[in-house]
Amino acid sequence: MNKGFGQTAEFTPYIRATYFGLLPDFIGCGLGKHLLTSAVERAWATGANRIWVHTCTLDHPAAMPNYLKRGFQLNGKNILVMVIAPGS
Repeated sequence: MNKGFGQTAEFTPYIRATYFGLLPDFIGCGLGKHLLTSAVERAWATGANRIWVHTCTLDHPAAMPNYLKRGFQLNGKNILVMVIAPGS
């Protein structure tokens, strides 16, 4: 049974995590730390020297603490305002 998902893009010598998350029924069950740890271990195994992940305020509130606990460091902060049309 799928509980989460992840996708990476390889840009030698680094890897960018393009998508990562849990399915709604599994959020809050403590699975995110295991999924992210596994993804990070697999990324390092490719020989990458850096792993990038982008997050935003639309992500789950536990996302940033999870990234930091797995060794990620805040590299910068950008502000982007997006207006979503009504009914979208």
